[in-house]
Amino acid sequence: MDINNVYVRDAILYYTIQQYFNCNDKKTSQFIVQLDHFNYRSGLIHNIPYLSLQLHVLEKDFYHTYLRVKDSFKTLPEDVILVKKGDEIYSKLLVVIPAAPPYLFLKGNVRLLNEKSVSVVGSRDASKEAMEKTEILVKALVKRNIVVNAGLAKGIDTITHQTALKNNGRTIAVIGTPINQYYPKENKNLQLAIEKHGLVVSQFPPCNKVYKWNFPTRNATMSGISIATIIMEAGEKSGALRQADHCIKQGRDILIPYSLLQSSLLWPRKYIQKGAHTFKNIKEVLELLNKLEGDHKCVLK
Repeated sequence: MDINNVYVRDAILYYTIQQYFNCNDKKTSQFIVQLDHFNYRSGLIHNIPYLSLQLHVLEKDFYHTYLRVKDSFKTLPEDVILVKKGDEIYSKLLVVIPAAPPYLFLKGNVRLLNEKSVSVVGSRDASKEAMEKTEILVKALVKRNIVVNAGLAKGIDTITHQTALKNNGRTIAVIGTPINQYYPKENKNLQLAIEKHGLVVSQFPPCNKVYKWNFPTRNATMSGISIATIIMEAGEKSGALRQADHCIKQGRDILIPYSLLQSSLLWPRKYIQKGAHTFKNIKEVLELLNKLEGDHKCVLK
């Protein structure tokens, strides 16, 4: 990554400020918005004294933080692409979400970010039946040229990505770590394959630690880039349900296998009451997705 690029320099300064807000984008953005005399392009000679004063920190400490963030950006490979919210490459579906990340770090085919995409998620410890059904579903989606995205976690996410790649389909991995890290380690080769044949997306800068809240946060991004989220299997406390909650907040649709209604699980009925759709077979999934694509077509063009 070229750290002399003006957009990269802007991002380095943004993430320097973010360090003083516990790496929270919302608080960082709120702080920046209320500043009267701040411009990213004003130069460090102006910005360091001004921002240090506003943050109530010593100038030398702020500069030290800036250098640490800058050094972390130097570790990013040259083929990592940084896009800012509002850029042409930035997802048109995601950008309308109020909490959309200010920056995305991309590696792979960036055009996929604005293709028709469906998120397929579920349990990390998925049953054999759910894994088999997911494979059948993803094959059908790929056959119809739909991009499938997931979070590169174990279980349903893994089979989603693997099936897409095996069938020459297109897949996006939205990860909960900086883009130059691999988690879980068992999926490093899978992540490398997606970088080559699909797209890896991260909203987390290389200077930040991996926090536990990264993963539900990235679920909001997964929902945001998708016309719908399909939950293949999940327990009552599954992270997949965090994504369902984000779907509801964002006005995005949720699809749930009808078979889950026959179980003792409470969550399927809860989300159906909130507007989630059920499906009994692949045909019903595709019919639902065709309808939903029509709802978003003006954005995806």
